[in-house]
Amino acid sequence: MRHRRREPAPEPVLDAFEDGLAVLRRDRVTVGHVATSDRDRVTAERARLGIRREDF
Repeated sequence: MRHRRREPAPEPVLDAFEDGLAVLRRDRVTVGHVATSDRDRVTAERARLGIRREDF
């Protein structure tokens, strides 16, 4: 019996400025948020999650 190949998890996306929060979504499902006024926390969270999206 062959093992099925596991699909990689979708890349997380950080959508900025939704009601004053940066909203983290994975596969269009909200999985967290960070206050956008705290730029250092947003940057740290993006780095922790490996998010390379720069269109903040």
